[in-house]
Amino acid sequence: MFLSQHHLEVCSRYPIQCPNMCGKMDIPREQMTNHIIEDCPKATESCTFKHVGCSFQGSKNNLADHLAKSLEDHLQLACQLLSDLEKKESSKECSLFSNPVGSGYGELIWRVSNFNKKVARIRTGRGDDPVCSEPFYTSAFGYKISCWAYLNGRGREEGRSVSVYACVMYGEYDAVLKWPIRPRYTFALMDQNPDVEDRREIVRVRKVNDFKRDDVRRKGIDRPKRDERAIIVGFDDFVGHDELETGTYLADDSFFIRVLVDITEN
Repeated sequence: MFLSQHHLEVCSRYPIQCPNMCGKMDIPREQMTNHIIEDCPKATESCTFKHVGCSFQGSKNNLADHLAKSLEDHLQLACQLLSDLEKKESSKECSLFSNPVGSGYGELIWRVSNFNKKVARIRTGRGDDPVCSEPFYTSAFGYKISCWAYLNGRGREEGRSVSVYACVMYGEYDAVLKWPIRPRYTFALMDQNPDVEDRREIVRVRKVNDFKRDDVRRKGIDRPKRDERAIIVGFDDFVGHDELETGTYLADDSFFIRVLVDITEN
């Protein structure tokens, strides 16, 4: 008897009553879900205008009546949603234009991970130096900047320092910007000391002035070309490996560099 009762409780073909009390008494258990979704007149459904804010729920019959009588309400909800979306888009545009071209300010916080692992690979010829940051802009429609870090050092500092530089890249808005430019870069190695009061950043500043390249005297950085060799500006000796390792600048084999870019008027 126990086995028979157990069988009745799990049998997929056993006829059962609709839980919505629609009058159907002999629906095979395996078909109940389909009945509730497709056929049951008393199943609760949400209004088809739920996505615009209508909160109505009811049976299929009541839903049909609701849809017939609420056309104006649904139209008002749709109009309100459209109005809200337009306000959001307008707010985004205002936010973009509140930081116009020429504000001369851009910032990047760059996380360099797996420092020791990467340096070891570089020293054995299995890794690439430098590593490069994701590009960023000085403003919404400004100059495009990228940062480079030679983790094993560059030039005379190879093998003992991290060398850090920034460069102006070919950007989307270059045609409407002023050239040449003389960016001022501030590079800061961020302190990861858990005690905020004890944090001491290493800060280095480099300003681009007139310089000579390819035997030509230049009054700043000219508009980049797609295939042109980048002009990098920074420090060969940004931070020594010993100082990086012994302080609280390196944690979980990662360090952070904050880069500020100021584009001053010529």
